[in-house]
Amino acid sequence: MFQGFLHLHLPFLFQQQLPFFIGRDQGMEAESFGIEVRDARRQLVASIRKALLPLLDRTGGFSGAARMQTGSMETTLPFRSQTDRRAGVFEACGAEPLFFKALSQIPEIQRFEKAHVYLDVSGSMMDDLPLLYGALLPLRKWLYPKIHAFSTSVSDIGYEQLKNGKVISTQGTEIDCVTQHLLKENLRRALIITDGWVGEIPTTHCKELGKRRVRINSLITEDGDPEFAAGLNGTVHRMVKY
Repeated sequence: MFQGFLHLHLPFLFQQQLPFFIGRDQGMEAESFGIEVRDARRQLVASIRKALLPLLDRTGGFSGAARMQTGSMETTLPFRSQTDRRAGVFEACGAEPLFFKALSQIPEIQRFEKAHVYLDVSGSMMDDLPLLYGALLPLRKWLYPKIHAFSTSVSDIGYEQLKNGKVISTQGTEIDCVTQHLLKENLRRALIITDGWVGEIPTTHCKELGKRRVRINSLITEDGDPEFAAGLNGTVHRMVKY
C-alpha cells in the first residue's frame, strides 16, 4: 500500500531518468546506437563544402591519388650554377674545383591524401547529427573512406554505416582525442565538425601540429563556441543548416 501511495502522489520517483546533455561532459563507456538519417539539405552541404575546399587536392580532381611531379635532388656539375661555399674555399686556397654543387630536376611521385572529417558525436550534438549524416553522404568522393566520429575517443564509421545512422559515442567530449589521433596517424588535412564545447587542445599537441604544418579547418554549429580552434592552423567556419 505504501508503494501504491508513492506511485499516486510522487510518481517522479519511479520515472526513468533520461540523460540530459548540455555542453561538455566526461562521458561514459562507448556505446553503439542508431539514429534516423535525414535528407541532405542544400545549405548544410554547401557550408561543409566551403569548409572543405581549402583542404582538398584540387589539381588532382579531388581524387587524392598519387601522381608524377617535378622534384629536385642535389648533384654536381663541372661548372658553377649556384653558390657553392666548398668550391669557394678551394678557390681561396689557390686550387681549382673540378665539380660544383648543383640542383637537378627529377621526376618524383607525390602522394595526396583525401581530407579527413572528425565529427563530434557527443550528447550535445545529437540534435544536429541526423542532418549532418545526410549532408556528408553526397561529399564522400572528396573525403577519406571513413568518418572519424569523436566524443572522448575516436571511432571510424564507414559510409554505409553513416547511411544507416550508426553512432559510436561515450556522450562526453574531449578534443585531445582528435589531436592525438591526427598526430598518431600523421594526417595533414582535416575538418572538425563540432559545437565547440570540447575543452582545450593540449599545448604540446598544438606545437607539434604546427611543426608538421597540419591544416585543420573547423565547422562550428550556429550557437557553438570556436575558441578551441584558436591554436590550430586553419580557418573557422559557421554552420548553416537551413
